[in-house]
Amino acid sequence: MKEREKQRRSWEKIRFVTQNQDHRNIDRLGLPAGFENRSTKDIWDYLSDSTREKETDWVFITDSEEIEERLFEWQKLHFGQAQSTPLASKEWHDVLNPVQKSDSEIDAIMVGDIFENSKLPTEAKTFLKALVSNVQPQIDPSQIEITRERFQKFYKKARESTSSSSSGLHLGHWKAAAFDKDVSLVLSTIIQIAVENAYTLTRWVKVVTVLMEKIAAHPRIHKFRTLHLVESDFNFVLRFIWGRVFMRHNEDNVNWNDNQYGGRRAIQGQSAALNKTLTLDTIRYYGEPAAIVDNDAKACYDRIIPVVLSYALIRLGLPKHLTRFMCTWLSKAKYFLKLAPGITEHSYSSTLEEYIFGTGQGTGWSPPNWGAISDIISSAMDKHAPGMFLYHPDGVSFSNRSFDAFVDDVNSGLTSDGIKFFHPQPNPPIPLFQEIYAQIKSNIQYYSRLLYTSGGQLALDKCFAYLLEFKWKNGKKEMIKTSSIYAPIPVDQKFEGSHDYIRLLNPDQPRKMLGCITCPNGDTKAQFDVLF
Repeated sequence: MKEREKQRRSWEKIRFVTQNQDHRNIDRLGLPAGFENRSTKDIWDYLSDSTREKETDWVFITDSEEIEERLFEWQKLHFGQAQSTPLASKEWHDVLNPVQKSDSEIDAIMVGDIFENSKLPTEAKTFLKALVSNVQPQIDPSQIEITRERFQKFYKKARESTSSSSSGLHLGHWKAAAFDKDVSLVLSTIIQIAVENAYTLTRWVKVVTVLMEKIAAHPRIHKFRTLHLVESDFNFVLRFIWGRVFMRHNEDNVNWNDNQYGGRRAIQGQSAALNKTLTLDTIRYYGEPAAIVDNDAKACYDRIIPVVLSYALIRLGLPKHLTRFMCTWLSKAKYFLKLAPGITEHSYSSTLEEYIFGTGQGTGWSPPNWGAISDIISSAMDKHAPGMFLYHPDGVSFSNRSFDAFVDDVNSGLTSDGIKFFHPQPNPPIPLFQEIYAQIKSNIQYYSRLLYTSGGQLALDKCFAYLLEFKWKNGKKEMIKTSSIYAPIPVDQKFEGSHDYIRLLNPDQPRKMLGCITCPNGDTKAQFDVLF
């Protein structure tokens, strides 16, 4: 133990020297040059075009009051991004809000009849139908009860170094309490009564927001990763009920769509990257036209619409009172910032005028919450769009899926057999390359609108696509470069009639997904250059 403690201290010293130690305590803030006297909203609008970042010079402000004001405004803009999406309106908030509904009223909504006569776009209605379809049995209440034994088991295993509890209750206090049966009984009972009655303890509503630099030593206003630190016992509830019981319930009952690999037990993110590699190998083996698209959602945890999420969770078995507990806490939460002078005295909260969306990174319920939303999108895509249907070279076994996803990183695609399988007919011809191009455009449009309905949005600057075409050369099929007649793929994800575009890459252009660099033509040089 002494040797292990010595090694731990040595590594702490190494990290102190090699890492940026000020990334959690911001004492300066980068703004685009020329915007020092402009509003934060003007800066937000300017930087919403990602191409401008490369051509922008930066100036750094150091006044602590201005830094605090700028960051508060930026956070409210960031967590309000979902406001323009179809289901984020006050009208739908009132229709769906479980806090204002009885159990019978929620059951009536889960039937789905109220969506039929709405004026929502087709894809939004499809999302809502998937939201209330294939409803699973409710989790046994005894499994989610906060008992003394569960409280003790959790805290005895918890790492004391975990950051939490802005109230001053260090995780070590909770860990010490877990070794006393009487104290553990009192604390677990208080927590259980609060959760069961959808009640939020006063100290639970204080959230300390930590902004971590994405680029070390360059604290630009738009380049922070936002993490929420909540009270330790509150996060225990989230990790136990959402992260453990809810996730295991759906794994054990095979409720999850197999397209999602993020946040699931005994499923690795590398599997999604491996699937992409094997898919490309199989496409080259058969030499038939196909398309591959890599999509990235923008701040997926921070754009979740809580009232919509509530029904996604109920659909997968979460008891209704827990969705009321979740929405009540989100409506009352007060967000403080951790800056160089310390934790700010001021905070911001969700209001009817400035609604705060998302469930936040750093909390125990966000991965399961996004999994519930992703499951709806996956189910809708499986029903309404052809995907990657691949025969094993043995000609017997096959794989058919819309996409492979790790949280918000999605690799989707379309194969010739995918179109034939989705539109069965006797002796179907091999789809022409033009059909592949037309169908993948439709697929991407469909996916982007489902995502937008959920509150999300594609980060189009991080998205790209490949059109894979083959021609005979020297007695074998070879993958060729994409013809210039095929334009970048248009996307109208906001139902506005205007288009943004997903860029097309040639098959010899490698790109990284989940740390793995792949190239559709099979060239592995780029990956080997990184490894060796």
